Amino acid sequence: MVSRIVAVIVTIAWLAAGCASYRPQATPFRLPQSYANVQHVNGLDVAAYSWSQEEEAKGAFGFDIIRAGLLPVQVVFDNQSPLTLQINPSQTFLVNDRDELFTILDNQGAYDRVSRATDFQESIRGLAKGAFWGAAAGALIGAAIGVAAGRSAGDYAMRGAATGGAAGAVLGAGRGAGDTEVPRQISDDLANRSLKNNPVKPYEITQGIIFFPAEAGRPTQLRLQLKDKDTDKIYNLKFFL
Repeated sequence: MVSRIVAVIVTIAWLAAGCASYRPQATPFRLPQSYANVQHVNGLDVAAYSWSQEEEAKGAFGFDIIRAGLLPVQVVFDNQSPLTLQINPSQTFLVNDRDELFTILDNQGAYDRVSRATDFQESIRGLAKGAFWGAAAGALIGAAIGVAAGRSAGDYAMRGAATGGAAGAVLGAGRGAGDTEVPRQISDDLANRSLKNNPVKPYEITQGIIFFPAEAGRPTQLRLQLKDKDTDKIYNLKFFL
């Protein structure tokens, strides 16, 4: 996965206002020591937090992310050790209140579920229609793909904006001079904030979001596997959510 796991998701404040301006907002986090589920690994502190309620998640991300099909979990690292650790996404799971396990969404899975969401357009009501709507929504969906895949959110945002722009043109409605600029601003911001597939480095504080399927419902536990890059030692951590 990634040192900070995933890209920082930004809030598109103009969606609610219905205007063509863009003000990025980072999702805040606290040090892992302030969470009750903090885990300690030889000088590394790790904690996790989930948004399982729609209103809370909407407030944190700026749109109804759960209705769009994604359940976000934030993971925070405070590495005060000489260890270099890597997350193993194939052995990272979300456990719900029925003891069912869910894997991290891959890129295509994230894209498909958000783009198919019947109420996704409703969740971002207020956005101008046409190519502007399509490109902006595409950038947002594209960012989710990059995050879920553990890759550059900015790259996927650009692809999503291009695809969404074409779809938006089919929807009809005119486009103005700002119709392409705002999606570009979103993509550029996501690219700047994107977190590549790097390990958790020694003496580093970092964080990020992992996306799971929203149908998991109420999450109760995150199972996270870390691997020491130098010794190949495996650490299996459990975080009660």
